[in-house]
Amino acid sequence: MKLFQKVGAKLGEANVLAALSRVAIGEGKIEEAEGQLAQIIQMRRSIHDLYSEGADYGNFAITLLNAGHKEKAKGYAEKARLIFEKIQIPAVVEMMDRVIAACDA
Repeated sequence: MKLFQKVGAKLGEANVLAALSRVAIGEGKIEEAEGQLAQIIQMRRSIHDLYSEGADYGNFAITLLNAGHKEKAKGYAEKARLIFEKIQIPAVVEMMDRVIAACDA
């Protein structure tokens, strides 16, 4: 991650941080992961990368769901769904609908 920071590559830095946030969820460090996600979203917005913002919310939601945090997962899946609906990617909207349904199960 330091290399990406050194050269100012926000996309690379955000991608590494996104992976680390999902690792933190696996380690039970939900609060830390959410802090990292907030940083990631700021980076995505600074480079106007709406698709990756949606992907980050979706991947975060799926990781939370798999770790048993259904309520938290649902909120992030809903954010992802709205983004993918906005940028008109119906297949991913449907996938987020399935994640949301799994959160309600």
